[in-house]
Amino acid sequence: MPGSEEPPLRRRVSFPVAIQLILGLGLALLAGVAWLAHRNIGTLAQSTAAESEAVSGLARLEAALAAVRASQAALRRYAISERAEDRAAFAEAARRAAAVLDTLAAGVPPGEGRLRLSQLERTLRERLARMDRAAAARPPAAPPDAALEGESGRQELNLRAYLAASLQQSRAQARSTAGNSTFLIFWGTALAAALLAWAMVVIRRYHAGQEAAERATRASEVRLRQITDSVPALIGEADREGRLVFHNRAFEQWFGGSGGALPGMSPKGRPEGESSGAQRQRSPINLRELFGADAWRIASPHVQSVLEGRAAGFKFSWTPEGERAKDLSAQLAPRRDEWGAPAGYYVLVTDVSSLTEAQRLKAEFVSTVSHELRTPLTSIRGSLGLLAGGVTGPLPDAARELVSIAMNNCERLVRLVNDILDSERMSSGKLVLKVEALDLAALAARALRENEGFARSHGVSVTLDAPGPAPVRADPDRLLQVVTNLVSNACKFSPQGGVVEVGVEGGEERVKLTVGDRGPGIPVAFRQRIFGRFAQAESADTRRSGGTGLGLSICRGIIERLGGRIGFEERPGGGTTFWFELPSDRARGAGDAG
Repeated sequence: MPGSEEPPLRRRVSFPVAIQLILGLGLALLAGVAWLAHRNIGTLAQSTAAESEAVSGLARLEAALAAVRASQAALRRYAISERAEDRAAFAEAARRAAAVLDTLAAGVPPGEGRLRLSQLERTLRERLARMDRAAAARPPAAPPDAALEGESGRQELNLRAYLAASLQQSRAQARSTAGNSTFLIFWGTALAAALLAWAMVVIRRYHAGQEAAERATRASEVRLRQITDSVPALIGEADREGRLVFHNRAFEQWFGGSGGALPGMSPKGRPEGESSGAQRQRSPINLRELFGADAWRIASPHVQSVLEGRAAGFKFSWTPEGERAKDLSAQLAPRRDEWGAPAGYYVLVTDVSSLTEAQRLKAEFVSTVSHELRTPLTSIRGSLGLLAGGVTGPLPDAARELVSIAMNNCERLVRLVNDILDSERMSSGKLVLKVEALDLAALAARALRENEGFARSHGVSVTLDAPGPAPVRADPDRLLQVVTNLVSNACKFSPQGGVVEVGVEGGEERVKLTVGDRGPGIPVAFRQRIFGRFAQAESADTRRSGGTGLGLSICRGIIERLGGRIGFEERPGGGTTFWFELPSDRARGAGDAG
């Protein structure tokens, strides 16, 4: 639209798409938050598991060291007492220590911790083996090898430090993961909630806009129905079977009788507040039933045409029950579906009975007046001719001039009456043409001879350029009328001393006659209607030269009835050239021979 500017993206995107984008973004954000939370929970679980493993490892380490120390203490008691029960106590303590050592590295994943536990386990087993050998000696000896004991102590310290560091690292990672999870879940949820709240605002605005659009649509429909109801013509919409889908009040007034509703329809079937005769529900009434079989026979080919996608117009007569016949004019236009295929048609039916009657009365009036004028005018023209010819004796100069003026005006009235009659015959389709073979060049020469005096009276000369015969099939009198009209018009509008140039070109397909002058030309505003009835340019030359404005309209009607065409064009250097073309009789003869 003029003055409009390109709207921003948020206005170009339709509300439903915007809502889907916002909701999709919010759901995607929630899904991302859930995925991150799941991932962090997994990391937190791993950290907790690592912490549990570290604590469990420390517990197993303490148990293993306690079992080895208990075995060492039992060996010392046995070495001092050499009693059998002390030897049994040592054996039991050594067995328990070996069992504890079997579980020392259990559940620890491969890595540095597993390696250190394995090293400590080998050292402790070596200590148990040496204690076992010391107990088997006679006499039993105390636990030997202080170096091995020192090595196991060093390994124990390193392992304790490693497990303590792992435990601290696991706890720190768990705290960090918990903090990150809290941050992500809080802000992600807040952002998702904001997006969803925005979506709710957009949805509410969209619904408000939809409601406003629906209200505007309903108001527009009411206005449309009020407009169609005020039109004194039948306006309706029919489906492909001819059943009424929509109709205005004129249908009810024409066909509804005193009840005001069409047969099979309820007058209460309108929406609340609707003053129109339009019905929203599908009507069972068919146009064939309303107008009858006779009218439908006339309408059927036009209905078929409009269902094929072409607009149609026709006239027909229809007699309502108990009334006189009406002359109706119908216009049909296709109604297309969303794919562009005809799905029905719109109907506009107008009662033109008054117009038809007026045209008939006008034609009768014009015909009567023209005939009543022609008879006395013929008598007057004949009497004036006799007077001018000296039948009653020589006339004084003053009387001769008056008789000449009267004869000229009488001739003008005769031409006017003839033009009016010819125009009415054409408009009513009653003009009869007597077509025969003739030479357009010879007919043009005859027209120039008959108009020589007219041209001389306007101070112009007429030339003819016809190099050869130009055979056509036409009505000689009517075609002579056309040539005479074009030549006389050119003479009237040519300047004093000018030349009217007439040319005839005979071709194999078409024959063309041209009439050129050097007059003032045709005003631009007048060119579109120059061939219309009673068309006259608003100029001093036109008023001076006179005329009814029917001549060119009659010329066009005659030429088109003969299968030709007529037109005009500007001449280089000034002036106008009128022309018309007719099918060549030479071409017609060649086609018949073939």
